[in-house]
Amino acid sequence: DGYVRGALATGALTLAELREAALHLAVYSGWDKGGELDAAITRVQDELGLAPVTLDPVRAAPWDPKARMEQGAAEFQKVMTFGGPQPGNGFPYLQDGILNFVFGEMWCRRGLDERSRRWITLVGVADSRADTPIRSHFYAAMKSGNCTAAELHEFVLVYAIHAGWPKGSEVQGAVFAQAANVENGRNWDGTTLA
Repeated sequence: DGYVRGALATGALTLAELREAALHLAVYSGWDKGGELDAAITRVQDELGLAPVTLDPVRAAPWDPKARMEQGAAEFQKVMTFGGPQPGNGFPYLQDGILNFVFGEMWCRRGLDERSRRWITLVGVADSRADTPIRSHFYAAMKSGNCTAAELHEFVLVYAIHAGWPKGSEVQGAVFAQAANVENGRNWDGTTLA
């Protein structure tokens, strides 16, 4: 609640941006954690007597599933800076989850810019302690130009203060490795770029 109150009091974030951040956090940290943030936003909103925000619908009309999958694949390429799953792959997690929802919906939403979504994503993947998402997202953060290596080193310090030094150590190693991959023209997995 304190961080939400501080963000609103300083004008660092609007109520609408905080609501969008809670939704994005839910994707990368789980619905329970996104829900916890959303509940904190509601408590502070009520405490401060703020009017609820009205958010535009994602789309005014139904969309074509094939077009959304193609949009998700294009957004994946843009955000991650490398190719990912393709429409029609037949795997629910990759097609319906990653392409349709995460990149076809979440990364395309208004309400937060790409760099803001990137920082929320980095917190989520760091907290997950999942190797592939950590390496690929920290690589994409630098390769896309959303974050510099120096910013990510500072992120690790702040992250470690809040998440613990062992988790910070894991993320620090990933930042070193992915900065070297970007600098040396390699993919996130260390292979040579085609």
